[in-house]
Amino acid sequence: LLSDKNYSKGFLLLENIISHHKDEEIAAEAEYIYAEIYLNDFEEYKIAANYYTKIINNYPKSYNVVKKSMFTLAYIYANHLDYYTDAIDVYESFKQEYPNDDLIISVNYELESLYKHDIVIKSLLNSTK
Repeated sequence: LLSDKNYSKGFLLLENIISHHKDEEIAAEAEYIYAEIYLNDFEEYKIAANYYTKIINNYPKSYNVVKKSMFTLAYIYANHLDYYTDAIDVYESFKQEYPNDDLIISVNYELESLYKHDIVIKSLLNSTK
């Protein structure tokens, strides 16, 4: 249904999964689908970020969608919302939680760029004092 862009029916199905499978991995996956729709189809970055945050906070770190949510949340913060400090924090949390993950190379790449922004921001803030 979602591939046909029939969002209302798809959202009803997702809500059904979430309500009937609370605290199960399938509920986390359903919420992840919500987040992906708001990110990719609607380009509603703050709403998507809220869904990813909810997944991260409410489900075990062992769920693959939690890991993907952390990475994507940091990416949204850095590349769509300009929340550089928040992006750094989430990426650093990702590195602590998943130190041997395949995404670490991408996380380090993103952090390298973000640290440059952070230095500029801090120097600008200090120059106004």
